[in-house]
Amino acid sequence: MASYTFLGGRLPADVSPTLLFLKGQAYDSFRQEPFNTDEPFDTKSSRPSFLETVADEVQSVNRDHYAARHQRFAEACKSLGAEPPVVLKTHWRLVSGWATNPTLEIGMTLDPLLGFPFVPGSAVKGLLHHHAEMKLVQDPGSVPKPECDTLPEQPPEELEKGIERALLIRGLFGSLSARREKESDQPEAPHDRLRAWLALAKGAKEEPGELPTSWHQPIEDLELLCDGPATGGLVTCFDAVPAPNVFVGASPRLLEMDVLTPHLENGPRPLLFLAVRAEAPFELRFRLDGLPTMDGDPADEADKADEEEKLRRRVFCGTPRKELVAKIHAWLKEALEERGSGAKTSAGYGYMVPLSQKLGPPESSEQKVVIPPKNGDKGNGKKNLPSAKKSAAGLLPEGLDPGRLADRLDQLIGNKLDSETHKEVALRVEEIYSAVLAKWRNKKKPTIIARLQAFGLDRPAEDEEANE
Repeated sequence: MASYTFLGGRLPADVSPTLLFLKGQAYDSFRQEPFNTDEPFDTKSSRPSFLETVADEVQSVNRDHYAARHQRFAEACKSLGAEPPVVLKTHWRLVSGWATNPTLEIGMTLDPLLGFPFVPGSAVKGLLHHHAEMKLVQDPGSVPKPECDTLPEQPPEELEKGIERALLIRGLFGSLSARREKESDQPEAPHDRLRAWLALAKGAKEEPGELPTSWHQPIEDLELLCDGPATGGLVTCFDAVPAPNVFVGASPRLLEMDVLTPHLENGPRPLLFLAVRAEAPFELRFRLDGLPTMDGDPADEADKADEEEKLRRRVFCGTPRKELVAKIHAWLKEALEERGSGAKTSAGYGYMVPLSQKLGPPESSEQKVVIPPKNGDKGNGKKNLPSAKKSAAGLLPEGLDPGRLADRLDQLIGNKLDSETHKEVALRVEEIYSAVLAKWRNKKKPTIIARLQAFGLDRPAEDEEANE
């Protein structure tokens, strides 16, 4: 690595890529000549070279040192009781730690010393916990909604099974944390349905007459799930790190330069950032520890156990450890395949799939968007210029996933298309990517709204129904 001149001095040749990324900002000079004091914060020319340098150094440093670092990490996790890793690959790009570098308005979670990207264990556990909870309302046999305003004579079988599953998840993760905010378009959380049942039970208690004994245990469980204190969970997630082969030999560079184009009052503003490339394998590890055991006399053990331990014994009794581990494995794979991790998941980032799943060849991050000449321009001197429809087909090919589609449209917004090509691109989006477009129209994120408005695609769903 070459040494670089900064406003405050010179960085040594063996500096950590993470230190370079977090402290060597993109407006610093990466050349030997004096720092440009006239426009010290002009990043138009310095940011691309800065991010390219960081990405190159991450690859270079880890080509020599990552294998040993990975081996030590894997051995440490195994000594702590971690299960064998779940190995998945990124379906498209991944951005973890988007807000970790506010000076650059971008970020990436990098190892402090070697600079390789990773997903913190806390983020993995949060995703896993949320997915497991949401399955309580999205899977067959989920917690049912109350069908009337009064409590039935007997607890519905579906409710009792749903409570059992909710207690299992609370035992594994320590709480039921998912909530739907009032007047939001978020999906219903299991807590909302459990709370509705608890409200019916409390209303029934206030009415004359005794509550059937069959309701006593379900009501006690509902009170614990809705209002009980959080406890320590049994699942620990470790950092998700790249597989050891990603830096070997001539492997593709793990970090790529990407672009986001927010629309401000003075127009679109392309923002370059780093992202993990598509099809990069990652290892995810977790530990299941603290399952209750009863080695002595069950009666004596039950007397000694506190209330939380008694509940764990009731919840996990009869469930083999191997079955719980398999369930967590399945949740982890589903969570990353269906929900994604990190930033920009609504645009297709952060999703992971099994290594065996075949994906289309990833579009090169170095590919440039070629803008056809405007009407009246001589262009390359050829007399027969391509039609606007052909130009749109070249600019927006078929088969792009939502992330690549968003990326391509943002690139086109940053350039100025002639009016006919602009119109054909919009028509092509409506024709080929209607399903993605329908999902985007239901989103309320400013970046998505601005993208649709730029191509005149922000028509509300009611207009579509009226046209049909």
